[in-house]
Amino acid sequence: MEKAKAQHESINTVTSWLKELSGIGLGIVAVLYVCGYLVHTIYYRLLGVDVGAQPLNYLTFSGDYLVSIFISVPQLFSMFSEYCSYLFEKCLWLSILLCLMNLICILALKRYWFDNWKLKLAICLLIAFAAIPITLAEINILKIQNVLQPFLPPEIQGAGEQTNHEKLQLLNARIELVRTSYKEHHTKQGISVPGFEEWKRWFSPLTSNNELERIRFYLALLQVNIVFLITLIVTFWARGTGRFSKIIIVEVIIGLTLILLLFPCIYATLGRVFLFPVVTLELKTEKSKDSNKPTNNQLVAEKGVIKENDKEQKVIETHPLFLIFQDESEIIVYDRINLFQLKRLPRSEVLKIKQLYKSSPFRNCQLDEDDFIPCETLWIKEETPILNF
Repeated sequence: MEKAKAQHESINTVTSWLKELSGIGLGIVAVLYVCGYLVHTIYYRLLGVDVGAQPLNYLTFSGDYLVSIFISVPQLFSMFSEYCSYLFEKCLWLSILLCLMNLICILALKRYWFDNWKLKLAICLLIAFAAIPITLAEINILKIQNVLQPFLPPEIQGAGEQTNHEKLQLLNARIELVRTSYKEHHTKQGISVPGFEEWKRWFSPLTSNNELERIRFYLALLQVNIVFLITLIVTFWARGTGRFSKIIIVEVIIGLTLILLLFPCIYATLGRVFLFPVVTLELKTEKSKDSNKPTNNQLVAEKGVIKENDKEQKVIETHPLFLIFQDESEIIVYDRINLFQLKRLPRSEVLKIKQLYKSSPFRNCQLDEDDFIPCETLWIKEETPILNF
C-alpha cells in the first residue's frame, strides 16, 4: 500500500514538473513571437513597405534579435569609448544614475534599515523616474519611417516629371538628379518632416558615418536597458512585504513590459544591418502594337519576344535594383534611379532574378565625401538608359 502511494506521489510530482516546464515553454514561445512580430512590423514600417508574414517569419526575426543582443554584449565593453558620449543624449545617463541610486537604497535597506518606509518610497520613485528618459528616447526613435522614400509625395511627383526629358534617360544624368534631390532635401525640403533629423543622422547616404552612428546609439540604449533590467530584477528580489512591495511588483511588471515592447523596435530601427541584394530582373510585358519604332530604352533593354496564349509579349531587362522583399506571389524592389520608387511586381511577370552583389541604399559608394554615387550603379556603363518599367 505504501509502495503504491509512493509511486502515485512520484507520478504527481513528475506531472507537475511537466506542467511547469510546458508553461515556461509556452511563455518563452509567446515572448519570442511578440518580439518577432514587433521587429518585423517596425522594420518594414521603417522601409515604408507593407508586407504580410507567417508565424515562422516572426520567429526568424526574433532569432535575429536574440543573436544581435548576444553579439552586442561584448561590444558594450570593447566599444565603450566610442558610444559613452551617446549616454549623455536624451538624459540616458540620468537613468543609469537613478538605477545605481536605487541599488544603493536596496543595499542600505537590506543591511541597516530593514523596515524603513522612506527608503522603500525612494526605491519606488527611483524606478519610476529611471524609466522616463529611456521610454522617451525610444519613442522618439520610432518617429522615423519611410527611410527609402524620404521625400513628400509632391516632391517625388515634381522630380519625376523631370525624368521625361530625353537628356535624363541616361545613367549619369539620373545619378545627378538623385544627388540633387538628396542635397535639396538636406537643406530645404526636409526640415518640417517628422523624424527628419534622425533620418539625416542615421540613414541619409550623404552622412558618411551613418552606419557607425546607428551602432553607437544602439549600444548606448542596450547598455541602459540592461542596467534598468538588472535593477528591476534586484528590486523585485528585495521587495520584502507590505504596501510598498505591491507597488514595486506593479512597477517591475510595467518596466519589463516596456523593455519587451520597445527594445525590439529599437533593434529593428538601429540594430539591423541594412544590406539588400542588388539585382537585375527579366520581365515580360505586353508588346505594344503601335511601337513600330522602338526607343533607345527598348533597343537596349528588350531581350526578345515570347508568345503566350497567342499574345506576343516582350522581355525586358531592368537596370540594377535593390531587392527588398520576395515571396511566392510578389517581389518588392527599390528603384532609386527612377527617383525613389518602391515597386511591387507579381511573380508571374518576373522571368529571372539575377543577383549582382549586396549593398545598402544608405551608403555612399563615392570615396569623396563631398560627392555621391548610388551603390547600385557601380560597374554599369555610363550610357546605360534607365527604363521606367
